[in-house]
Amino acid sequence: MSKRISAYKILSELCEEAIFWHQLPNVDEVIKYITTVSDFKHLDKREITKIMDRVMTSYATEGRQ
Repeated sequence: MSKRISAYKILSELCEEAIFWHQLPNVDEVIKYITTVSDFKHLDKREITKIMDRVMTSYATEGRQ
């Protein structure tokens, strides 16, 4: 039996990919990217913004260590 990954983890990874690999500039472009490459079709803009902030903050704090 394979272990299932949470939807939040998948969204976090997709946000990271959109922001850092594809250099997408805003939440609307990130949402468009996620709906294109995944099975997620209806995403809440505020929740994606929160995930994006967490992803970017985690990279900012890693660089300071």
